[in-house]
Amino acid sequence: GVIMSEINVERVKKNPALLAERTAEIPAGRYGEPDEIADAILYLAAAAPANLQGHNPVADGGYINH
Repeated sequence: GVIMSEINVERVKKNPALLAERTAEIPAGRYGEPDEIADAILYLAAAAPANLQGHNPVADGGYINH
């Protein structure tokens, strides 16, 4: 999914309409934040998902289901 990285912050500042256009296609209604990706990585690195097998987690605010 699209993450509100430094590059995307600059793009949105230059073209505010881009944010509305892109987020309209994301069920969560917003870009993801960097710490949300870090949370997903932390979950996968933790011992908790030891039985999680054969899955490709997608952190995209629901866009893949769009």
